[in-house]
Amino acid sequence: MEKENSLTFKKIIFLFVIFLFFIPQSIHSQCTNPDPTGNSFQTFCATEYSMIGDLVADGGQIVWFDAPTGGNQYDTSTPLIDGTIYYADDIANNNCSPNRLAVEVAIYGEVPTNVNVFVGICANDDSTIGGLSATGSNIEWFDARTGGNLLSLSDPLENDTTYWVQQTENGCTSDRLPTTVTIIDPPSATVEEEQSFCFPPNPTVADLQAAETDILWYESETSTIPLDSETLLINGEDYWAVQTSYPCESTIRVKTTVTLEKTPYAGEDTSYTECEVNLETINLFDLLGGTPDIDGSWTGPSELTGGYLGTFDPDVNIEGIYTYKVVSQSGLCPEDSADVTIKIITVPPPTIITTTQSFCLDEYLPDSPTIADLIGGESIAWYSNPLSTEPLPLDHVLENETTYWAAAIDPNTDCQSITRVNTLVYLDTAPYAGEDASLTECKIDLVTTNLYELLGTDADITGTWSGPSELSGGYLGTFDPEVNVEGTYTYTVSSENGACPDDVSEVIVTINEPEFPTDFVTSQVFCTISSPNPTVNDLDTNGENIIWYINETGDEKYTGDEPLEDGKVYWAAIVDSDMGCESKTRLNVTPSIISPQFPTTFETNRSFCANLNPTVADLSTSGDGIIWYETETSTTPLENTTSLIDGGEYWASQTDIATGCESISRLMVSVTFYDEVAPVSTDSSQNFCESNTPIVSDLQPSGSNIRWYNSETETEPLSPTVQLEQKEYWVTQINTTTGCESSTRVSVDVTITDPGTPSLISLGNEFCLIDQPTINDLNANVSPVNGGAIIWYNAYPDGDELSLSELLIDGETYYAIESDTNGCLSINPLSVTVTLDVCDDYDVEIYDGFSPTGNGTNDTFKIKYLRELYPNFKVEFYNRWGKSVYTANSSKPDWNGRLDGDGVLVPSGVYYFIIHFNKDNKKPIQRRLYLSR
Repeated sequence: MEKENSLTFKKIIFLFVIFLFFIPQSIHSQCTNPDPTGNSFQTFCATEYSMIGDLVADGGQIVWFDAPTGGNQYDTSTPLIDGTIYYADDIANNNCSPNRLAVEVAIYGEVPTNVNVFVGICANDDSTIGGLSATGSNIEWFDARTGGNLLSLSDPLENDTTYWVQQTENGCTSDRLPTTVTIIDPPSATVEEEQSFCFPPNPTVADLQAAETDILWYESETSTIPLDSETLLINGEDYWAVQTSYPCESTIRVKTTVTLEKTPYAGEDTSYTECEVNLETINLFDLLGGTPDIDGSWTGPSELTGGYLGTFDPDVNIEGIYTYKVVSQSGLCPEDSADVTIKIITVPPPTIITTTQSFCLDEYLPDSPTIADLIGGESIAWYSNPLSTEPLPLDHVLENETTYWAAAIDPNTDCQSITRVNTLVYLDTAPYAGEDASLTECKIDLVTTNLYELLGTDADITGTWSGPSELSGGYLGTFDPEVNVEGTYTYTVSSENGACPDDVSEVIVTINEPEFPTDFVTSQVFCTISSPNPTVNDLDTNGENIIWYINETGDEKYTGDEPLEDGKVYWAAIVDSDMGCESKTRLNVTPSIISPQFPTTFETNRSFCANLNPTVADLSTSGDGIIWYETETSTTPLENTTSLIDGGEYWASQTDIATGCESISRLMVSVTFYDEVAPVSTDSSQNFCESNTPIVSDLQPSGSNIRWYNSETETEPLSPTVQLEQKEYWVTQINTTTGCESSTRVSVDVTITDPGTPSLISLGNEFCLIDQPTINDLNANVSPVNGGAIIWYNAYPDGDELSLSELLIDGETYYAIESDTNGCLSINPLSVTVTLDVCDDYDVEIYDGFSPTGNGTNDTFKIKYLRELYPNFKVEFYNRWGKSVYTANSSKPDWNGRLDGDGVLVPSGVYYFIIHFNKDNKKPIQRRLYLSR
C-alpha cells in the first residue's frame, strides 16, 4: 500500500520539541565489514510509537545514519518519522561497511482528519452516523474511546452523545477521536389561533404576531418556502409559523387564521368661533371635514341633541371641545374621533373702580366735562340706559346726578360685553379755606384764641382743624394754652361730592418758654481741698441767664454771695435773651460739700522681692480710692506702673470714689527690697541623648530652691517634667526664708544629640535564599551616619535585639539603629524589608535523569531550589511522542515515573519537560531527561 509522503502538522510540532542525540561517525579510510542486508521498505503502526531501535537489518553491529555516507548517527531511542530514509552500517570491530543499507519507513494508522470535536445537527434533518465528518481509510465509529460497540452508519444520531472515530490503513488501526453531537430542535412558536387586523392600510405577513422573535411564516403546514414579510394578508386565510434557531427550524408548525375589518372614520377636526351675542343654533356634524360615518356619537362639556348631527344650542350648550366618535362594530379596530372646538367670545363687563364719578367744574372752565372724561378703561362704549343700542358720542356733556351705562368692546373682534356697568355722575364747585396766619406769644402771657378768626374773611365755615393737639369749637379752632401745644394747625375744606381738591390753610402757633440745657446739673459737688468756702455764685448749671430763687414758687431771689449749705435745695429759672421770656418751670440743685478721711494702713514699711520688679500698684492700704504721690506736697499722682525704688518713700491720699474728692492729709510708706544671690552652674553647656527623652529636672543645678525659665525675662517657671529642647535655658535661686528669687539669672546651653538614622545601600535588602544570608550580611549593606555601632531589632522601640548570625526571613522587616560614643541611640530606626528571591539565571539546578526503582535513591525527578524560589512554578513532562505524562506544581509532588503520578509505570527512555517559573516575567525553559529502571 503506497503511503503519502506529506507530513502532517502534528508531526512538524512533534519534531520541533524533540532533542536529538547525535554521535559523530567514525571515519575510516577503508570499510571492510560486509554490507548490511534487510528489507528496504519497512512499515510500522503509529500506535506503536516505533524508534530507531525497531528498524531491522542483518549484520554484525548495526547502527543507523541519516545519510548514505558520513552524516549523523541516530540514537536508538530516536522516534521514527514517516517517509524518512534511514541508512544501516555495520561498525563491528571499529570498522564499517562499504555500502550502507537504505531503508524507507512508512508509518500507518494516524488518527482520521476533518473530525469535528462538537457538531450541532438540526432535528428536522433526520441525520445519521454516516453524516458525521471524518477523512481516512476504513472509517469506523464506536460508542467508546476504547473497546465499545461498532456503530452502523445508518444509526440515527442522538442528542448530547459522543461518538468515537478511527481509521485502519495497511492493518494499522489509529487512536479514536471524539465528536459530540447536539440535536437542535427549537420549540414550536406561540401563536394565537386567530389574528384580526384593521384596514386600510392592508396588513402584511410582517404584522403577524408570535410570542417569540425569530419566526418564519409558511403558506401551509407542508410548504417549504417561507412567505415574504411584505406579502399582503388575505381575510379568512390560514398561516403557519415555525420558530428558528439558525440554521434550524422547529419541527412543529402552528396555525393562525387571519380576519380583516374596515377601520372607522369620524371625519376631520374643525373649529367654530363666534361672539356671544351673535350665537345661533348649528349642527356640528356639518362642520366636520371629509365624509365621516353617520353612526357616531358626540361627547363634550355639555350634552348635544340631534344624535349624530350634534345640534349646538347657545342657550343650553357651552363652549369647549366636542368630540365625534365612531367605533368598529366588533371592537377590533381602534375607534376614530374628530374634534369640533367651539369658542364663544365672551367680553367681560368693563371694570369701573366706583359706581359714582365726581367732576370739579372749575377744572374744566370755560368748558364742561363730557362722556370722554368718564373713567371706565379702554375700548368702552357709553349708553344713556342699559337697553340702548346707540352709544353716546364722546363730546356729549355730562349732567349732574345722572346715570350712564358702559359696555366693554373686544379690540380684536369688536364684540361687546352683554353686561353693562352703570356709574352715577356728580358735578362739584371748588372750596375756600382762607389764608395762612401765625400766633407768637410767651407762654406765661398766652390766652385762649379762635384760630379761624386769623384766616381772614370769606373762609368757608364747613372746614375742620388738625394739628399737634385737638382744638375745640368746631370750625372756630379754639386754642387753649392750658390744653393745646404749639405747632402748625391746618384748616381743611372739602367739596360737597369730593370731586374738587381740598383747600387748606395753616396757622403756626409759637409759644416761647426758655428751656434748660440737656446737661443741666442738678447735683453739684464741692471738694474742701479745692473749694473751701463755696457760695451761690459757685453753682454751675451749664446754662446762661440763670436766676436763683429761695423757693420753687414766689419772687424771693438770692444775691449770689450767700455761702452754700451742704444738702440744701436751691431753685433756678432761665431767661430767654431774645424776647426776655422767663421759664415758668424752675429746677432744683442740691450741693454736696465733700472732705474725705485721712487714709490708714497696717504697715508703713513695705518689703518686696527685687526680682518681681514691684511697682506703685503693689503698694497697699486699707482705704478705697488711694492715690500715690512722690512727696507730701507734689500735685502729680504716680502711675501704677511706676517702678518702686529700694529705700524710697511714697505718699498716699484718700479719694472719695463717688465724687473724686481727695483727703487734705497724706500717709507716708517706706519701701525695702530683698534680692537673692544668683545660682552657681558648674556646666554652662550640657549634653543629652534625644533617645533618653531628657526633661527639665535633668538640668544642673537642680533642687527645690531652683527654678528654670525659657528666657531671661520669662515670668512663668518651667515644670520639671517639660521635655528639653536644643536651646538656651535660664536658672534662678530662691531664698527659702523670704521666698524671693535671684534677680540675676544664669544661662545654660542645652545640646540634644541624635546619632541619626543609618543608611542602606541601593538594593542592599536583596539576597538569594540559597545563600542562607544572615543579619551580618544585611549589616554589611548599612552605613552609620556618625561612625557609631549598628544594632538590629525585630521591632523598634519595643522589639528584641537580634544576633548578627540570625538567618534572614523573606518579606520580614528588620530595624537598625546607630549607637554613638556617648551611648546615644537613633530616634528614627532604619526599617529594611528583606527580599530573598534575587538570584542569578542559574539559581536552580536541573539534572538530566532519574531512576524511579523504589530503592530510595533518585526515585523522583527533583529540580533543586525550584520550590523554594518559585512557589507558583509548573513543570510539564512529555514522552518522546509529545504526549503529556505528568504535571508538577507547588501542590503536587515531584514526578515519580508513573503516568499522571499515580498510573502505570512509564517505560525507560528519553522524556522532555518545560519549566514555567511564573515569577518576575521569567521565560519558561525546555530540557530533556533520561528515565532508567
